[in-house]
Amino acid sequence: MEIGKSEQYLSFPIAKKYQAVCVIAESSNSQELLKSCKSYNDDNIILLSKKLSLHDLEQLGECEHFDIVLVYDLARYFDKEWQETINAVLKLGDHIIIEAPSIKKSNITTIEQYLTDNKETISAEKQQHTFGTLFLFTMNKRNLIRKWLYDPRIYPIGTYVVHSDFAIKQLIKKGDITPWYAGINLWTFKELQGIYPSPKTIKKMLEPLKYIKHPSLSIYNIIIQGKYLVPIDYNENKGYQKDLNKTVERIKNYFTN
Repeated sequence: MEIGKSEQYLSFPIAKKYQAVCVIAESSNSQELLKSCKSYNDDNIILLSKKLSLHDLEQLGECEHFDIVLVYDLARYFDKEWQETINAVLKLGDHIIIEAPSIKKSNITTIEQYLTDNKETISAEKQQHTFGTLFLFTMNKRNLIRKWLYDPRIYPIGTYVVHSDFAIKQLIKKGDITPWYAGINLWTFKELQGIYPSPKTIKKMLEPLKYIKHPSLSIYNIIIQGKYLVPIDYNENKGYQKDLNKTVERIKNYFTN
């Protein structure tokens, strides 16, 4: 995941070279980014256009898990809440790269010191960069405490455990090992104003789900991987949902633009 404004986004070459699902979240130049997404036409790119608040970042870290997160100059967007924002960003995934403010910013020393001294990290490294110092944090995030973004229910630590390393990634759900599917929840995409893939494309991708067998299909248990959708939670012992045509049409209504 890449957050913030950059001169050159790494998601495009990474998605192409490694077939990795990559998420870009940026509001100020989202239309330019949308043009880039259409130009690259990569199956694995997701673009979110909402200007993320501190609350959004906190919630995102409680329901999603990213292998690598790259955040560009957070102080540009969070002048007064930079400390809380850093804490929230560090809970987004395993390997977090944060760009400190450029040397022109008055608070660069304070923020760099906080990043250097952060005690929540297992390890931290820093490297000088053209604009600001880059800090790498290895967090080994293990737990999710919400099922989806803004879910009012908070689940005890250990209910949803992520086993993630460079060889394997799994979700241990209430003690049962289930596959991990790259991407983000379709509800997350909708709530954070996803604009790529387009609503038209998403509606087209939803259409085949009318013909699957699923116990409780909803927008909350579909993963978007770019130009692919993956239904999850097949193992719920509820029998099969009878009329998925109506369910899919309801989900389509979330994507009207």
